[in-house]
Amino acid sequence: MDVTVNKSNYSAFDVLEICKLPPRSFFIPYPDAESAEKVSLKEKRYASSKVQCLNGEWDFHFYPLPGEIPDVLKT
Repeated sequence: MDVTVNKSNYSAFDVLEICKLPPRSFFIPYPDAESAEKVSLKEKRYASSKVQCLNGEWDFHFYPLPGEIPDVLKT
């Protein structure tokens, strides 16, 4: 998949966020009340079968200077 990059956003002070959802309450979904009650408060965040933790290895590109960013990223 090729991604077209807008290279002007890094220096535009009027661009603070793009494609951001409105703020909302934070909650951990569980399939039922019984399974939520069995878990301690400390473990609740990661114990739900309906939550996927995003910690781990990610594929990303680092460019030390904005001028080095290509117009189209090949993934």
